[in-house]
Amino acid sequence: MKGQLVHSVLEQAVSEGKTDDGEIDAAAKTVVSSGVEWALSDKAREDLVKVVSENARNAAATLREIAGDGKKYVERTITRTFNSDFLTGTLDLLVEDENGYH
Repeated sequence: MKGQLVHSVLEQAVSEGKTDDGEIDAAAKTVVSSGVEWALSDKAREDLVKVVSENARNAAATLREIAGDGKKYVERTITRTFNSDFLTGTLDLLVEDENGYH
């Protein structure tokens, strides 16, 4: 569950260019509150927000190192035709810069 929440935070924040710690913390609080708030005590929810925030901040820092100033797309689902069928997949990270997509 924590991994799914971290990916949701990254999808929400990083895709919108929000990569500073405060913005990621706010996104983590929103994602946790909207996803599992009803099932947790206040203390458990606060602890989960801290863990999700820390993991998302670490991931965002790594994304900044890898992608530099390129535009970042996180958790992008793509579908392409494949012969007479369709192939669908989700990319964790796609970066667009002056050299195209990576």
